[in-house]
Amino acid sequence: MKNKTIKALSEKLGVPTRETKKTLAWDITSGFGVVVQIDQPSTGEYALVWLPHNADALEELSGEKVVYPEEKGRHSNTYASPGLKRGDAAIRAKIKTEQELNELLCFLFDPFY
Repeated sequence: MKNKTIKALSEKLGVPTRETKKTLAWDITSGFGVVVQIDQPSTGEYALVWLPHNADALEELSGEKVVYPEEKGRHSNTYASPGLKRGDAAIRAKIKTEQELNELLCFLFDPFY
């Protein structure tokens, strides 16, 4: 699922804005970025996707989510993305199924159509 998530985001957004050994990041707008963690899991059975905190994301994404409040530390390679800077609240979504991937894509891209 990790590879499917990366492929789907690459098809929509092109080459990642930033690539490190641990993450791939795309800047969707000047205030909103999305980061896929590639160092975990080692098997690729799911994708860990980092998003700026957003009430709509919490509602629209049915899969497992962890909210990181402003003061909570998180993966350091997320901080360079818009909306995910140190001190910004964030959501880490665990994408395990096709349905969860489709929900993520709808959340990210439906507002632009």
